[in-house]
Amino acid sequence: MELYALAYIGGSKTGDYSVFKISRSWIEDEATWENASNGQPWSKGGGDYVSKAIAKVTSWPRTNGKTWVPYDVLATVQEFVKNPTSNFGFMLVNTKSSQEINFASSENTKSEQRPKLTITYDGATAVVPARRTAETAGGGGVVVRARHRGMHLYGSGVFSTVTFTVARPDGKCLHTGLVAPGKGVVLEGLNPGVYILTMRGKIRQRSRAVTILP
Repeated sequence: MELYALAYIGGSKTGDYSVFKISRSWIEDEATWENASNGQPWSKGGGDYVSKAIAKVTSWPRTNGKTWVPYDVLATVQEFVKNPTSNFGFMLVNTKSSQEINFASSENTKSEQRPKLTITYDGATAVVPARRTAETAGGGGVVVRARHRGMHLYGSGVFSTVTFTVARPDGKCLHTGLVAPGKGVVLEGLNPGVYILTMRGKIRQRSRAVTILP
């Protein structure tokens, strides 16, 4: 993962900006310093995260900003792929230094300076074996198959409609919708990579990783 430092303000040439796993769900458009979502406060100001740092940088390539700062989050991304329900994203925390560093956010007007998460994978297959991903009260589910730059969802149940979301490993939601019994939904325009597909039925929710190849 790489973050673009726009400027360094005050302090020394060293610091400790560490990356942590966020430990609870939150809603991007509603989150504030006090709340994870509307009416749901964080347990502490700024957000809840696992106390052990994933990665940190203590020696900065200080050039008055305009610098990419790398963080090795490979092990955690692998954990998110194996257990998607644990993926609430990352939090960057200044743990020691009074130095302020201004990083470009995902809303930065220059898209090339926004945070980057690069995933390299080997031995992947373009077809996800057909199996149910969300059981419903009627005993049905959803069959999932990867396509070229997309995926096909088919409602194999006979009674209940299933709600689905497709998100990047960083938690950014890309698609949401419904799969009705006996109906199919085709999602297109997905870039190659790993996506987290979450299905919600009447009585159960399940998530899985789907790999889309070029």
